[in-house]
Amino acid sequence: MLRSMLSFSKPEEEKRTPVKINELIEGILLVMEKQMKEANVRVTTSFSDENPEITASTNQIRQVMLNVIKNAKESMPSGGSSTSERCPATGGF
Repeated sequence: MLRSMLSFSKPEEEKRTPVKINELIEGILLVMEKQMKEANVRVTTSFSDENPEITASTNQIRQVMLNVIKNAKESMPSGGSSTSERCPATGGF
């Protein structure tokens, strides 16, 4: 019984796969579009032409980006403007 409860409470590690980050962010913004308009928040995007793939858990990176966008919206209770930018990778840290 205890073993089954512990396995239930501990989420399994998700598999990491290639994720196109630009497409992921654009998809989230599309889903959030109505909420952003209702909050009077204007969103602009500026992505480099390259659309790199990152290796990540799709669900986890989607949740992170969704939280970032929601936090931006909630930080502007009177409305405002938010810009999402992704610069090309430079190959280093």
